[in-house]
Amino acid sequence: MEEEEESQFLAMQMVSASVLPMALRAALELHVFDIIAEAGPRACLSPQDIASRLLTHNPDAPGLLDRMLRLLVSHSLLTCSVLSHDHRVYGLAPASKLFVKNKDGASLAPYLLIIQDYSIVNTWCGTYRRRYVYEYSSGECNFHEDYGKVIVVELIAPTSPETNVATKGNLQNEMFMTNINHNGKERTKEEFTTLAREAGFSGINVACSTYTFSVIEFYK
Repeated sequence: MEEEEESQFLAMQMVSASVLPMALRAALELHVFDIIAEAGPRACLSPQDIASRLLTHNPDAPGLLDRMLRLLVSHSLLTCSVLSHDHRVYGLAPASKLFVKNKDGASLAPYLLIIQDYSIVNTWCGTYRRRYVYEYSSGECNFHEDYGKVIVVELIAPTSPETNVATKGNLQNEMFMTNINHNGKERTKEEFTTLAREAGFSGINVACSTYTFSVIEFYK
């Protein structure tokens, strides 16, 4: 029964899976993470604290925020301390800090806002009609002559669809790119090796990976 119940929970989570990115987008547009970050390195704010910093006169704002923040906590995007049954305070988790500008002024926020833009999201309505077949033409590129390296920054699709966080991120990015360009695809490491050899290289080397993307060296 426990396994059956777990399957039911997973199925229901998938039914409403689109809610999470929309809630995260709303949090970014409301600058929720920035508000918490500006309060201090280990600050924890209540929904009332956050609402007071927003340009809103909606008396229901704290309650609405609390629902959104609890969802983000359940996905490890925020921390939560329960002070009483109806009083919670929220802080930044390691993942949410990546959506706050770092010392160089960079963050993942613009990337998420692009992916979750309404014009992009609406294209998913017709995705099921698109084909998912990619044909590679060996004549696309030829490097039989350059004796150096070609460096590519790309997502490497997992060969086996595992259930860890890295694989989930890779597969979600793969689906996003497929939605943007149905003739494109993300390749596995084996497929990158085949691509390199068909283009005249000896093989590939994955130098490093970060944020689900990898630096791939094509070498002679």
